[in-house]
Amino acid sequence: MTTVDLEDFEKLMEKKPTLSKFTKKGYLGHYRTLTRGLEKPIRVSSEKTILKVIEELSDKVGTQNALINMAILIFQLYDKDYKLLKKTREDNIIKIDRERIKVNNSKVQYLPNRQQLLYHLEDLFKQEKWEEYIINYLLIYLNVRNQDLDLLFIDKMKDALGLKDNFLIIRKNDITYMRSKYKTYNLYGKKTNSIQSTKFRRAVLEFLKEQDGELPLPLLHKTNGSRLADGYIHQYITGKTYDRLSEADYMKIIVNYVDETGNLKNLQTLSNNRGTSVDTLIKNYNLKFDLPTTDVKEIEPEKEIEPEIEPEPKPEPKIKIKPKPKPKPEPKFGETGYMPSDFPWPPLP
Repeated sequence: MTTVDLEDFEKLMEKKPTLSKFTKKGYLGHYRTLTRGLEKPIRVSSEKTILKVIEELSDKVGTQNALINMAILIFQLYDKDYKLLKKTREDNIIKIDRERIKVNNSKVQYLPNRQQLLYHLEDLFKQEKWEEYIINYLLIYLNVRNQDLDLLFIDKMKDALGLKDNFLIIRKNDITYMRSKYKTYNLYGKKTNSIQSTKFRRAVLEFLKEQDGELPLPLLHKTNGSRLADGYIHQYITGKTYDRLSEADYMKIIVNYVDETGNLKNLQTLSNNRGTSVDTLIKNYNLKFDLPTTDVKEIEPEKEIEPEIEPEPKPEPKIKIKPKPKPKPEPKFGETGYMPSDFPWPPLP
């Protein structure tokens, strides 16, 4: 095997100190693959040669784009022109988007619907499968990724301060879900949700009783109770979901339902929970939403939306008219486990 000179890669990493170790590991793999395929440094290779070698290395457009991106990064280090590389990458992005939409649309045809997921969640509670209930609850109601479920249970907010990790914090009036270790953290920062469902609270407390250990305790754990390694999280979670569906499948199901309702506020909440822009959701899932021309302010998870209250009618002379009852405010979609009335989710106590 050809030895790869890492000098350019090390220069690149010096200019990108905020990259996570997982991203760095992926970049290193792409750098080595492309350098070995070229049999010479990337910086001294022509754009046409690089593209030809990349086509020989892989027929998958996603992989090709990852290698093209690495070549562009190295070219940028040396202020080299990369117009051809950039155009090819953009063309590939269009192909990737079309394929993603095709796959998402075809998957929806055989995936269960949202109501089936909720029936399954209720069954997990009745069967006292507490760990599975917690995982499925967070996937359904807070639309999280696998990494978001790699969390610790604690009972003091101060124990989470300053730590880049994920926590379920057991407090008197709620369970606070705090995330600082998720895919788009660098873009959206720390996310916090207040979960007030009594069923979820019971599931958490019963799960911790089963673990019979001192806090902090992990949700995803090995047989000896220690925290699960990153490389096993996907397999572990699919073993706890309905029909072994992935978190991406859960997301497709929920997104499809929100698309059918056509409720932009629900899409915004979904976007906020996931840490993904509304535009990205619409593009990746081929949604039918038409966004307004002005920017839409995201819904803050801690605030409730007050409904407009109709004014009481003035009574006519000598005729008593009972005033209309004021509508009760409805909790927001996806924030605490309770859904608006136009969402026929099973009620949670």
